[in-house]
Amino acid sequence: MTCPPALHATPADDTASSRGPQLARVAELLGFDLFGWQRQVADVALEIDDTTGVYRRRTVGVSVGRQNGKTLLLTARVALELLSGGQVAYTAQDRSMASLRFREMVELMRPAIGSRFGTLRLANGSESLSMANGGALRVVTPSREGARGLTLDLVVIDEALAHSLELVAALGPTMSTRPGAQLWMASNAGTASSELLRHYRDLGRAGDSDSLAWFEWAASDDDDPDDPEVWARAIPTLNEANGVTMAAVTDSHATMTADLFDREMLNRWPLDAADYALDVTKFATLADDNAEHGDRFALGVDISPMRDTASICIASLTDDGRQFVELVDHRPGVGWVPARLTELAARWHATVVLDAGAAAGSLLPHLTSLATLELGARDYASACATFYDAVQDGTLTHLGDDLLTDAVGSATRRRLGDRWAWKRSSNDGSPITPLVAASLAIWGAVTVPDTPTPKVH
Repeated sequence: MTCPPALHATPADDTASSRGPQLARVAELLGFDLFGWQRQVADVALEIDDTTGVYRRRTVGVSVGRQNGKTLLLTARVALELLSGGQVAYTAQDRSMASLRFREMVELMRPAIGSRFGTLRLANGSESLSMANGGALRVVTPSREGARGLTLDLVVIDEALAHSLELVAALGPTMSTRPGAQLWMASNAGTASSELLRHYRDLGRAGDSDSLAWFEWAASDDDDPDDPEVWARAIPTLNEANGVTMAAVTDSHATMTADLFDREMLNRWPLDAADYALDVTKFATLADDNAEHGDRFALGVDISPMRDTASICIASLTDDGRQFVELVDHRPGVGWVPARLTELAARWHATVVLDAGAAAGSLLPHLTSLATLELGARDYASACATFYDAVQDGTLTHLGDDLLTDAVGSATRRRLGDRWAWKRSSNDGSPITPLVAASLAIWGAVTVPDTPTPKVH
C-alpha cells in the first residue's frame, strides 16, 4: 500500500538492514496487512546498526490522526518483541485505558500466537502476559513508581499526548542495561498541556537527534481544513481498504467543532499550544512617546467573551509611514461603550471597526449614526496578521501602555479556516481586548479609504 508523504519523517537509510519486514510478517500472522504508513515507520524505526547488531533508533515517535491504525502497529511491535523473548511494558493515558488496550492486544494476538502464551493475568491492577519463551508483557501505571524494579526491552507509551516528561524519566532507567531496547510512543496531536509529546515532536521535527525516529502525518499550519486535498495528505489511510472513509471525514467536518476536527482528524496541534504569538520585548522597543498621529483615524473596539471588559483603541498612519496605535479606553462592563465611541468618533472623524461575529457585534444597533466597518472572520484574521506583521517589521508604534503591552505578551492564536486570529482569552484566562481592539484599529487605518476630514488640533 502507498501513503501520502509525511509532514515530518525520519528518512530511511537505504544501506541499512531492517527488521521492518519481520514486523510486517508478524502483522500478517495476526491477521492484518500493514498500511503504507505503518510499513514506512516499521522499516525505518527497526533499522539495524550492522556494527553492533542493535537498533539504530532507541526512541520512536508516531503522530497520526484517529482511527488510522496506531493500535495495530503497536500490537505488531509488541508481538515481535514477545516472540523474541523480550520484556515489554505498556501504558496509556491512565491505568484504566492501559488495561483496556492490553486486553485488546491480547485478543488480537491470541488466535495466531495463543499457543505460545504461558500465563495470562487479567485481574485489574495485575494485568500481564508471560510467554513460554520467557517473554512478558506488563501493564504499568503511568507514574514514577509504575515500572520500578523492571528491566525492559521495549516500552510502549500509547496516547502520549496525556503525559509529562516525568513519565520518560521514570521509564527510561528500566531500559538502561539493554543495548537493543526501544521506547515507542504514539498519539494524535496534543494540546498546550502535552509536555512529553510536544518535546519529542519538536525534537523530531528538528531532526537533531540520531537516536530518535519521528513520523508525523498531519495538515500543515497553513493548510485549509475545508479542502479534501488537505484531508488526503493528512489522513494516511483515507479511502484505503479498512482505513478511514471519506464519508466519516465528511461527517466529522460537518459535525465536529473546528478545533476538534483539526486535532482528531487532521492531526494538527492548536495554534495556542505553541509559544506566545508575539515577542513582547520587541513590541516594547517600538514604543515612542513623541509619536504623532496622522490625519485619518480608525477606532477599534472589542468586548471580552464574558462581556466583563471592553477596550477602545485609535490608530492612524503617521507621516513617516508607521502605524500608530493607542489604547484610549479600557473599563469593566459594556454599557459605557456606545456613548464613548460616539464621542471619540465625532472628535476624530474616525471610522469604528469591529468584529461583527464576536461579542462587539451587539453594539451595531447603537452605532447607526457612525461610520462603521464590520469585519467578518476572514477580515478579522487579516487584521490580526496585519498587527503581527507590523510588530515583526518594526513599522508599528505605540505609547507603551501597560494594558496593551500585557495583552501582547499574553496573546496566543486560534485557527480561522486556513488563517489564524488572536484567541480572545490568554492562557491564564485574562482577556486580550486591548490587543484585539488595537488590531482592528490598525486594520481600519490601513484599509478605510481617504475622506476629507478636518485637521486635528
